[in-house]
Amino acid sequence: MFNTMKYARKIRQYAKNEIYLQYKEKKPDKYFSKLGGKPLVPKDFAWPYYTGEDFDGIVEERPLTLVASINLEEASFFDVDHLLPSKGLLLFFYDLHTMPAGLEAKDQGCARVYYFPNLSILEERD
Repeated sequence: MFNTMKYARKIRQYAKNEIYLQYKEKKPDKYFSKLGGKPLVPKDFAWPYYTGEDFDGIVEERPLTLVASINLEEASFFDVDHLLPSKGLLLFFYDLHTMPAGLEAKDQGCARVYYFPNLSILEERD
């Protein structure tokens, strides 16, 4: 007979907390966490691109879209497992045009995450 409790205990030891984002419609401060918009990046930041096939079968290189910016100082209160740095900015980019699942080798690069520990060197960029 299958002992679900035995496996549940083993699996539970690997469980980590999750942090939810709640959207509030207001103009954020420059360094607040946000969804979309213009990213704060260093001057020498190379914008991420991805070559993918769109829904019309056209394959081309396109710039990734900023999906979210997370100020880690804001998020640190919720990071009870202390898995994230306590300061800095995380930027999440994704190809919203082709929307690959990221499950195949050809999808490599369709999403990117950048970490910038020093907010003072960041500036807003289109």
